[in-house]
Amino acid sequence: MKKYLSNKAALLLTALLAGAASYGQKLTIDQINSDSAALRYVKEANYDARHAPQWKFFYLTSGNEWQSFFNFSNTEAAALLRQAPSTNWFKADLNGDGKNDLVVSGYIARKPQDWATATFKILVYLSQSGKNYAALNLLSSGSDQYPAYINQIQVNGKNYLQLNRWQIQDEAGHKPYQSDTITYSSYWESFLNVHAQGMRKSAITKISYKVMEDQQGSYHALNIDLESTKKTNMEVVVKRAKEKEPDINKVRLAKELWSRMDTLMRSSYATGKIKGDTTVVEHDVNSEQLPIYLSVTYKDGHKETVQDYGIGATFSYMTIYSCMENIIQNVFDQLQRRQELINGMLEGVGSFGY
Repeated sequence: MKKYLSNKAALLLTALLAGAASYGQKLTIDQINSDSAALRYVKEANYDARHAPQWKFFYLTSGNEWQSFFNFSNTEAAALLRQAPSTNWFKADLNGDGKNDLVVSGYIARKPQDWATATFKILVYLSQSGKNYAALNLLSSGSDQYPAYINQIQVNGKNYLQLNRWQIQDEAGHKPYQSDTITYSSYWESFLNVHAQGMRKSAITKISYKVMEDQQGSYHALNIDLESTKKTNMEVVVKRAKEKEPDINKVRLAKELWSRMDTLMRSSYATGKIKGDTTVVEHDVNSEQLPIYLSVTYKDGHKETVQDYGIGATFSYMTIYSCMENIIQNVFDQLQRRQELINGMLEGVGSFGY
């Protein structure tokens, strides 16, 4: 199946886990108590003179880099600073294991404030068993050219991460940044959005997920019918550009997985331009990215479609896409193992002269 996945899909699958690794640091997170210590920790975790020399030029954000990207009056700039407070690093227990994690906001550039070469980073170092930490970069390559900032929020003793990703305004009057309040999910091993709307009450009956792979019409898709009484309620579809008919494989979705997916999807909301029942997530009108389509039909008859170009997508939706891709990949892995078993049996039969 891997040959069917586009670069776009691969990006979505790895956006939340880019750079994941475990490090044995000279400087521990518990010892970090200053900007210089946080900066030193990040460089020790990432810098390699041969393979990753760019991390030598990593700098912490100051919180006002966005003023070099946008033309606001002094009054407007002051108001935005009040609306979106930020810090360049903080420590908090984000995954609920009783140990402090580290979050750092910074950028890599040839020199400080060289915005022409800057790549912004939101780095999270999550504690693992023992003394190891896993490193996650929360900015994908499609959203790291503009400043991004972090802030800590605590509600009822639980720590949340507020992330503001600045971007070019798609319409006059819109905020020039996308604000996400996120929390870490141990089950999904990724950050998910926390929404004030809560969970949709109506149950989900159908899901259609489709990823375009090229301009010639190639795609891979997953269709799930949760009301089907048939043994198979899920279709994995692959359409290649030169083929008239798609390749369809029918399987059944495990109930245990769906119970988790149902909760995630009914509590997730896309952020973008609303066009009827379709939310278009595309912040760059000149983007050449191919779209992902996710359509969800509810039992009360309501249907929602997300047309996502991968820039500015919410963290919950990236997790949904990742789950869909994992289901598709798992189906094709099983089909491949089955075919290998059949081939092995046929070869065995042939060796006996039948």
